Amino acid sequence: MRQERLMMLEKTLSELHGYRGWMIGKCRFSFGGEEKPAEAPGPLQQSCHLDVLRSDRRLAEVEITNPLTGDQLRVMLVRAFPKMKSGTEKAADEAAGKQKLDTEPGDGRTAAENQQLMKAEFPQKTGEAFLPTSEEISMYLHASEDENPIHQGKAAVVPGFLMVNRILEGYGDCIEASVRFYLPLRCQEPAELVEKKTGEQSRTVELFTDRGRILQMKLQGKDEGGKQL
Repeated sequence: MRQERLMMLEKTLSELHGYRGWMIGKCRFSFGGEEKPAEAPGPLQQSCHLDVLRSDRRLAEVEITNPLTGDQLRVMLVRAFPKMKSGTEKAADEAAGKQKLDTEPGDGRTAAENQQLMKAEFPQKTGEAFLPTSEEISMYLHASEDENPIHQGKAAVVPGFLMVNRILEGYGDCIEASVRFYLPLRCQEPAELVEKKTGEQSRTVELFTDRGRILQMKLQGKDEGGKQL
């Protein structure tokens, strides 16, 4: 049910005009209150509201809310340079540059060495395969009404929210989460999920490929009394 509620917010994001080709840099979402009784998806979808909080030539921040459920999604969009090298390679190069800024300057380590160091921080769950197929991407694009061209063609980038939704499936008690994207994941590119328990009801999940870290997702649940920790 919560995946369906998040999808409603994602569909509303697809209604945002003027940002074709932009990529998600980070996002945060939360679910309001307890699960609501089943309602027709139409009225729930129509109740969603989108606001552009700020926008310039490189960054845009938008917020989608659903007053009927109290759900909220805030997204930071990053502009990918036009006239990509080949398909989405230019966007991938730009994102890779952003990741380099996150590493310590002059540490002298290769990308592979940095990847192993990052994975070593998450020893509790390793080796879980993550491989979205082109069919899965097509199904997501249809369901979310996402027409962003970077998700189309042989060099397609896997939609960020497809990855988020897949991870969320394993955490049904999640009430809020924050996600940061580092590198684009290409269609048919093998990846691994790594998990670390950071609290009684909190987890950090990261997605890696041979190129490095794709995303980091921090999930928060509730304690047995139903209160947020």
